[in-house]
Amino acid sequence: PEGAALWVYAEGQAPEYRPFTADDNEAHGQLWTPIVVGDRAVIELNVPPSKTPLAVDLELTQANHAFLPTLLSREEKDALGARLSGSCNVDVACPEGDAYPDIIRSVGAYTVRGVDYCSGAAINTTAGDNRPIFLTAEHCGINAGNGPDVVVYWNYQNSTCRTPGSPSSGQPGDGPRSMFNSGVAEIGDGAAADWSVLEFDDPIPAAAAVFLAGWDRRDLAPASAVAIHHPQVEEKRISFENDPLSITAYSSPIEAATGTHLRVADWDLGTTEGGSSGSPLFNPDGRIIGQLSGGFAACGNDDADWYGRTYRAMNDGLAAILDPLGTGAQTLDGADYAASPTAGAEASTESTRPGEDVTFTFTVTNPTADDVTPQFTNVLPVGLLFAGDLQASIGTASLVSGAVTWSDRIPAGGAVTISYLATIADDAAGTIENTAATTFPGFADAIASASVFVDRGLPTPDIIVETTVGLDIPDAGCPTAFQSTTLDVSGTLVIDHLAVGVNIDHTWRGDLRLRLTSPQGTTVALIDRVGPGEAGTSADNLDVLIADGGMPNAFSGGDHDIGAPFYDVVGAPESGSIGGPVGALAAFVGEGAAGTWTLEYCDAAGRDKGSLERWSLQFVGAGGIPNEDSPEASFSARNAGPNPARTRTALAVTVLGTQRVRATLVDATGRTVAEVFDGPVSDSADLGVEVGDLAAGVYLVRVEAGTRVQTRRLTVVR
Repeated sequence: PEGAALWVYAEGQAPEYRPFTADDNEAHGQLWTPIVVGDRAVIELNVPPSKTPLAVDLELTQANHAFLPTLLSREEKDALGARLSGSCNVDVACPEGDAYPDIIRSVGAYTVRGVDYCSGAAINTTAGDNRPIFLTAEHCGINAGNGPDVVVYWNYQNSTCRTPGSPSSGQPGDGPRSMFNSGVAEIGDGAAADWSVLEFDDPIPAAAAVFLAGWDRRDLAPASAVAIHHPQVEEKRISFENDPLSITAYSSPIEAATGTHLRVADWDLGTTEGGSSGSPLFNPDGRIIGQLSGGFAACGNDDADWYGRTYRAMNDGLAAILDPLGTGAQTLDGADYAASPTAGAEASTESTRPGEDVTFTFTVTNPTADDVTPQFTNVLPVGLLFAGDLQASIGTASLVSGAVTWSDRIPAGGAVTISYLATIADDAAGTIENTAATTFPGFADAIASASVFVDRGLPTPDIIVETTVGLDIPDAGCPTAFQSTTLDVSGTLVIDHLAVGVNIDHTWRGDLRLRLTSPQGTTVALIDRVGPGEAGTSADNLDVLIADGGMPNAFSGGDHDIGAPFYDVVGAPESGSIGGPVGALAAFVGEGAAGTWTLEYCDAAGRDKGSLERWSLQFVGAGGIPNEDSPEASFSARNAGPNPARTRTALAVTVLGTQRVRATLVDATGRTVAEVFDGPVSDSADLGVEVGDLAAGVYLVRVEAGTRVQTRRLTVVR
C-alpha cells in the first residue's frame, strides 16, 4: 500500500538497492527483484501503522537460487562449465571509451527470472517525450508471457580499466547491479531485422542518468562502427570496427543491396560474445544503426558479426515507435533521459459511509533538472460532492464546473500538494475511484488515483441459507403466471434484518419481476421492471443482494457477471418507470425466520428468456436460535470445552443419512482464511475450527451440505 516499503537484501548485509513501494504495483501483479548475492535473503516489509492488515497483499511465489556463485574466478567457473567475458574485451572505463560517455550510458544488460539473457539500449523518439523504451533483439524472446520477469541493469560496468588481454580483464569485475528497472512490455518486434522494443513498467530511475540514444535510418553502410554491450551479460564493454561495414543477409558474407543486416567483418579492438545479443551498433556520429543478431566473433579470432539494420527495421514497423509523429526524419540525436514528472494520491480514510467527509490529497513531483508548468485536472466522480477546504502548497487551486484545477510552476526537484474535502453522496455505494491527470509539456501525463469504499452499513448476517435451483423463466409470463421456488429455514431466530441474494441468467433484465413471501404470509415486491423505458433496461443478467441499506437504483445499468463471487451488486428494492411499486424488507422485521419462504419470479416481455440459478436469504437475528433443526442438516457452533486459550472452537454438524459436507472459514471481506473440512459425514460430526492464530474480528464459517448452505458468525476477541 501507499507509504509501505519492501526491502530485499542478503542476510547480514546492507541493502544493495532501493526499496520497492506502491509505485512498483503493476496490473500484472508481479515483481521480479534484482539478484541478491548470498545464500539467504531477507524480505522486510515496513507498513505505516495507519494501514490495516487488509491493505497488504504480498505473496512470495518463486525464489531462484543460482547454483553457480557470481563471484567465482575464471578457473572455478570454467571447471563448472560457466563463463566470464573474454579478456580481449575492453571496459568502457578504459581510455577508448572516453569519447563515448553519452552512448555508454544508454546501454543495459538484462536478466529474465534471474537468468542472464541479453543486452540492449534506451532509445530516443521524435516525440521527445522521454518515453522509457529499450531496443534489443527479437531472438532474445521477450514477450507478453515473460515481460514482467525482466530486470534491466543500468551502469553495470567495472569501476576501472582492466588492461585488455590481461588476466584481470578475464576475471570477475566490480560492476554493481544496484540500479535497475523491473518489468517490461514488448511494444513491437520484427523477425527480418531481428528487432524488439520493450517499454518499462516504470520510469527509468533518475539517479541512473540514462541517455536515450539517437538513431540513423538511412540506407547506408558506415565507414566504421562502435559496439557497446554486455558480453556474457557481465560488465559493460566497448568494441571497435575501423573498416567499412557491408549490407548482407544474416550470416552471409555476400553484399546485397536489400540485405537485412550490417556485417562487421572482424573487430579491430574487442569482440562480442553470448549475452551481447540485442546490443546497439553505433555509426561514427554516435547514432544507432542496428542491434546485434549474432555471429562468430570471439577473443582469439577474426570472425564476423551481423547486426539487424535500423533502416530495415524502420520499414518493418519500428518507425511507428521511434517516429510516432510521422516526421519521416532520417536521423535523430540522442538526449538525456529525464524521468517524467509523477503524481500520487491518497484518501484520508479507506472506508466511509454516505454523508461522511473524506480528504483527498494529490502530490505532483517534478524530478527533472528544469522548472515545469503542468496543468492539474481532477473531475470529481459520481458519488463525491465537493465540500471545500481546497488548498495547494504552490499557487492556487480552483473549482471549475465540478473539476478541481491547478496550474503553476514547479521548480526543478520540487513538488506541489493539492487537497480538498469531499462528502460521500447519499446514494453512493461500493468503491469510488477518484482520478486526477496532470499534463506536462514534453512529458507523458501523470495519472494518480485514490479510492474509498462506501460502507452502507449492512450488518454481518448471523445465518445465510442458500439454494442452487437452475429453474427456467418462461418468456412473457407476467402477470398471471408467476413461477415460484421455496427455501426452508428452521430454528427460532427472530428477524432484525433480512437481505435477499438473487442470481439470474437472463438477457434484458428489465423484463424481470421478483417478490418474496415469508412463512407468515408477508409479501414484498423486490424488483419490478428495473430501468427506464417501455422495455425496461437492456442490461443483461441479475446478480444482486437486495437490502434496505443498499444503494438506490443500483440495478438499472450495466451487465452483471453471474459467476462467483455471487450477489456482489448491492442495492435497495427497485422499480423502473413502467414497473409497479416495490416494498421494504423491513416488513419482515420481528417475524420468525422458521418455515417455508417463497420467491416468485416472472418475465414481463417477449423475446428474452433465462433461468434462476440460485438464491439466498441472509438473516440478522434479534433473538432466538438459528437453524437448529433443519430437515437436511443442522449446524451449531460452540466452544470446544475447557480450553482457557480458546485456540479452538467446534462446529457440530448433523445431517440426514450420509452427505458430503464442506466447511470454510472466511473473513469479513469474504476472503477464504481456511478450509475447515471437506468430506462425508454420517448423521453428525464435530468439526474443529482453529482460531488461535486469527486476528481479532468477525469471521464467518460457511457450511455446505447437499443443496443447503448455512453460515455461522464467529467473533474472535483478543
